[in-house]
Amino acid sequence: MAEDIRSLLRQYADHEEIAPFLLRMVWLGRLRVALPEVLEFATNIDDCGHRKLTAFKALRSIADEETLAAVRAEFLLGPGERPRRQVAEVLSGLGGSADDVAWFLSAAERAEPRRKHSVDYLASEARAFIGRVTPDALPDLIDGMAALLSRSPVVERRYNNISVRFEWLLAPAARAVERLILERSLAAFSPVALSIIRKVSAARSYQSEGVTAERDELTGLVTGWSELNWAQFWYDVEQMRAEMAPGKPLLEWWRPSNFGAAWKFTGDDFNLALDAITSRALLDDRMVALSLAFELYRTNGRPRKQLNALKKAAVDPDLAARLHLFLHPPPDPEMQQYRANERRPAKRQDKQKEEETANLARLREYLSANVGSIRSDLAAHPESAADQRAIHYLFHRMRDRRDVANRWSDYDWNSLREQFGDSVAAMFRDAARGYWRHNRPQLHNEGAPDNQTPFSTILGLTGLEIETSESMAVLATLASEEVEIAARYAVSELNGFPNWFATLFEHHPQVVADFLFAQIRYEAFSLPKDRPGDDILSDVSWTGQWAWSRLGPMLLGLLISGEPQSAKALGSILKILKGSSVADGQLAAMAHPHALDPTSANPGHWFAFWIGVDADAAIAAFEERLSSLNEKEATDLAMRTAVQLFGNRFDEPGIAREGFLQPLLLASLHEILHRHIRRSEDISRGNSGAYSPDLRDHAQEARDSILERLRDTRGKEAFLALKAIVEAQSERPWLRRLLNEKALREGDIEPFAMDDVHFLAINFERNPRTPDQLAETALLRLLQIKQRAEVARNLSAEAMNVGNTEAASAYLASEMSGSRCSSYAVVHNHGTKWLDVVDIGHASRHRVCCAVVPYGNQVDTETWLKPEEGQSGCHRRTFALIRTARNQGWRWPWAPEPDLTKAKGAVEDHWQTVEPREPLIDDVDVVTIDLTNVNSAVAPRDVLDRVLEFMRWRLGSSVLKLGASIAILGATSLTGWGQIVVEAIAAQVFEVELHLPEIAAWIGCALIGVGITVAIVGHFLQKK
Repeated sequence: MAEDIRSLLRQYADHEEIAPFLLRMVWLGRLRVALPEVLEFATNIDDCGHRKLTAFKALRSIADEETLAAVRAEFLLGPGERPRRQVAEVLSGLGGSADDVAWFLSAAERAEPRRKHSVDYLASEARAFIGRVTPDALPDLIDGMAALLSRSPVVERRYNNISVRFEWLLAPAARAVERLILERSLAAFSPVALSIIRKVSAARSYQSEGVTAERDELTGLVTGWSELNWAQFWYDVEQMRAEMAPGKPLLEWWRPSNFGAAWKFTGDDFNLALDAITSRALLDDRMVALSLAFELYRTNGRPRKQLNALKKAAVDPDLAARLHLFLHPPPDPEMQQYRANERRPAKRQDKQKEEETANLARLREYLSANVGSIRSDLAAHPESAADQRAIHYLFHRMRDRRDVANRWSDYDWNSLREQFGDSVAAMFRDAARGYWRHNRPQLHNEGAPDNQTPFSTILGLTGLEIETSESMAVLATLASEEVEIAARYAVSELNGFPNWFATLFEHHPQVVADFLFAQIRYEAFSLPKDRPGDDILSDVSWTGQWAWSRLGPMLLGLLISGEPQSAKALGSILKILKGSSVADGQLAAMAHPHALDPTSANPGHWFAFWIGVDADAAIAAFEERLSSLNEKEATDLAMRTAVQLFGNRFDEPGIAREGFLQPLLLASLHEILHRHIRRSEDISRGNSGAYSPDLRDHAQEARDSILERLRDTRGKEAFLALKAIVEAQSERPWLRRLLNEKALREGDIEPFAMDDVHFLAINFERNPRTPDQLAETALLRLLQIKQRAEVARNLSAEAMNVGNTEAASAYLASEMSGSRCSSYAVVHNHGTKWLDVVDIGHASRHRVCCAVVPYGNQVDTETWLKPEEGQSGCHRRTFALIRTARNQGWRWPWAPEPDLTKAKGAVEDHWQTVEPREPLIDDVDVVTIDLTNVNSAVAPRDVLDRVLEFMRWRLGSSVLKLGASIAILGATSLTGWGQIVVEAIAAQVFEVELHLPEIAAWIGCALIGVGITVAIVGHFLQKK
């Protein structure tokens, strides 16, 4: 195969899928003869795909080290950066010599910058490479990586600056230092190694990616080597002192560890810290050592011996003064002020709480004492409740008791019982309940200010909520004026309508609909463009579905007369019309002129809405309109129409009805949108950080959602539409996987729900919920009848009386009804060949076509494939072919007997022929049932049937019948009856007198023998 692979590699060198596959065969098969072709791929500077990556893998398995070194050297030739994935692949086979280290440093410098939030194969390979580097090459490797880590520009972090581009080298550099420490190399004490340890220790997991494990590992290794632990500590002290402001001393040991440190000290390090007090040359260092020694002395429990040692070591006056300060610290003014500030708010809160408690007690006493007078005032003037300070105060106390309130009327007056008692709470309830009728909330079209709700409206909403929560029946008794007042309150509610508004509409639909229509008309057509506001229209479109059918005809007339000023208002109105009961034809007649109007400000809305109610005409007009625009305008219209058709990811549904969601129409729309919303111009948001999606984002998602809808739509028509799209877009091979997944999913039975499993355990069959499940149930019942007729042979005696198609259909309906469960019924359509299997619970229907196979096996295969009205969405056909025992029809002697196998084959052949022209039929199930095998003990036959059967047998053609005929002819010749009959016929008919010779008797004997012999042979042939 090696030569064939080489030939194919040359033939498909430019193919993005075949070439990598062939190179993989070279790699796994170690085909060294293909080295020239692999080298051509590996050294091709224009190839940055999987072909080159796979070529590098193959080279490692078939090329020698000299060839690999030449490829690596050539890889870095020329200017420009190198793809990180390719650098990682070449690095994968690199050794660990000094030359390899030099190549790695050059390749790392030339590699592309790392993309954030992406898999970095180069960093992983670099870690593996560190493990292969020889010990003598490690110092040079660390020096090179440290230089790259310091390369500008750097991420400016306090006391720890790391190169922006080469930050990914931090983890590999840490691994290299770990190797030095593990081998106890003195190179670990070099400033370069110590600087890497410091960078890794100070790196935060949220700043430098992937160094958490290295940081923890380095900390353990550094603290486990005491000399290195102290060397790293003094290095960090020196570096921090150099980075501090001039003239500011570093005297505390803990300051270098503020941003992370690899060193740690325990109580056992006290003596080493004590030695540093006397051994360090710089006074500031001795101060740092003193602070560390004192901390360890304190950690050890302040032993007297260590205190004496500290005093003995601190002989310098500055050190002695510092030690005295440690032993006798003065009060810290800042800390004292901090603690005082902490206590002050607590005191203030306690005082405020005491005042509130006292005020509440005083007000409780006042309200309890004056509840009667307040009630009297409210009884005389119920309209003054909103002006009563007591009512205002009680409402806000009720509101303060609730943590979160999404509506004005979400408060519970019963919460006042606990604070003020039953009498005060009942007074507030009655005041609010009696107030709402005496107030008329002002609306926006009457001059009400935007984004403000007066307390009078809030109190009225509260009163309505209280009254309706006690009894919704009160809404039915309201007068028309009261209904309008209640509606005014309802549209003033926050975040939708109150719960009682739908019930109010149910009792007074026309009054509420007229009120809502007036407000919608004002918001959509009367508001100035610089003052947008569609609060009521928005609430109706989102939460007022109960009013859509009543508002639909009104809004239809409104849109016929004109177009709203804002696209948002138009979208809301079209959404209401979409869910209303207005007929599709009326909506299409309204949308048609708006969509074709070149002056319309929102053609995308109109085309999308028109497509939902008259898809064929609208799609044709939409395509024609796009073709008449320039490229930019066509793309804009296509994007806006797509978004309005399919909605977007933020739960904003489309405004179109679902009449266009048919596979062929979706495929047509996909072709149009794909032509104008070009994939080459799509916005890729991957690895781009936070963003706000715009029209283009929504449009390309809407265009691609067609594929998902076709994938999720069951049936062959959707499969064929998706297949046509996949074949038209060969540059997107992943779509074929989408097609295969759809075929596999729909080729299996539909999944069982939990209650289906329970139903199956009780009834031994599935509860059909869909038309396809009903078809499966009908097929199962027919197969059970077939088993009873042909194997068990225990059908009822009526099976022998079936003689035509109508009788067969009636008999099958009777048998299927006898074995069914209560979830469906089987109905025979009298006078036809159809029987219906009806799903009682889900109003589905599946029709079974019955046909008795006649002599000659000529079955009608044309009409039964046509869609019937009774199918109810089922895309399967079931055909029952029946051979009956009682067939009184005549046939020619040479006509073949009914053969179920041949008849079934003819039906299936016809289906294979017409299947491409029947996209609405998924599959055809053909069941053959032979009723001639019914047990004769339970199947009596009448005399006429027996006579006709004997005649059919006699007139048939077979070897057995031929032998029987010859024997009968011989018997008539032997007895003389044959000669007498022949002579009589000749004399009467032809007036000829015959005298047959006596030899006829001998001929009769011979014929009898021959006939018996032929009949015996025919019997054995028939048995065989």
